Amino acid sequence: MQTADSAPPSKHPRNTAREEPPASLTKDGEFWYEDGTIVLIAKNVEFRVYRGPLAKHSPVFHDMLSMPQPPQLPTSTLNPSLPVIHLTDSPEDLRHVLRVFTVGASLEHLRAQAPSCHVVFSWIRLGHKYQFEQLVEEGLRHLRLAYPNQLTSDSTPVRRERPADLINQAAIVAVNLARLTESDDLLPLALLECCKLGETITQGYEREDGTREYLSPEDLGRCFAAKAKLALRNAEAVLQVQEAASPGNLERVFKDHRCNGQEECASLLALWRRLFCTGAVGDIEVDRLLMEDGNELFRSRSLCSGCLRCVDYLLMQQRTKFWNALPEIFNISVPEGWKVK
Repeated sequence: MQTADSAPPSKHPRNTAREEPPASLTKDGEFWYEDGTIVLIAKNVEFRVYRGPLAKHSPVFHDMLSMPQPPQLPTSTLNPSLPVIHLTDSPEDLRHVLRVFTVGASLEHLRAQAPSCHVVFSWIRLGHKYQFEQLVEEGLRHLRLAYPNQLTSDSTPVRRERPADLINQAAIVAVNLARLTESDDLLPLALLECCKLGETITQGYEREDGTREYLSPEDLGRCFAAKAKLALRNAEAVLQVQEAASPGNLERVFKDHRCNGQEECASLLALWRRLFCTGAVGDIEVDRLLMEDGNELFRSRSLCSGCLRCVDYLLMQQRTKFWNALPEIFNISVPEGWKVK
């Protein structure tokens, strides 16, 4: 994961009370408790909070706070026994994580929330860094609402009601967080979403603190290499379904098929092929086969129920083939069971 405006964060937070603090520190307006037992400094913002919840849910904070604390600077106005820890995180990310612990000692309330993309990203990013396991799990659960890891016969992965702020340009962050947490099941659809960005894929994603996050060169290359293949796969799938659905072929493919529309269905199927070949084939989306309304491009609901059922079955076959091909197209590994048998 890369950011342009700051160096990559260190693997562990630094306890650097001996270092000269930034020229001007600002007390956070939301998290400054006069009886707080620890001070966290992110950039130039101070957070005075309670150490108990952090130590309880984070092995990293527990270990840090178990070690003897270095003396504070002589100019410090804080209680000398108060631990002061400098972090490399943004104040915005830290604030999202600290809000989790204001509700109570338990983290069960997370399930009831509908967090923004910035909250989800901070939960995963800082949760992984400080080993807040429940935060990581909950953040990944929300990411999978946008990038599901299963294909079923009665649903499509690219749904209209996907969280809008987790798709489009935010797919860049989804890919990076999948890499960070080794959640490879997220990668196929997240990379697929990145392929839809066009030239903006190189502009990265603007984080809440104003810094920008980019795909790694390797994943950027994957998207460039895959885009044409993805569009071709979608177009080939439509053409194969059209060939199978041409007049007389459905009866040969489906032995029990009975068309109730006869000439009307034949005319509609011919129109579908003609419209696709003269226009839609050049503009087909890279994820058309997986879209919730993807079938609307491929057939008319005016077909009789028998023809409609056959065409939908043929499209499901093509959708499954496309889904199973994604790891190979992107040259990535996926967990066992991700592919549909």
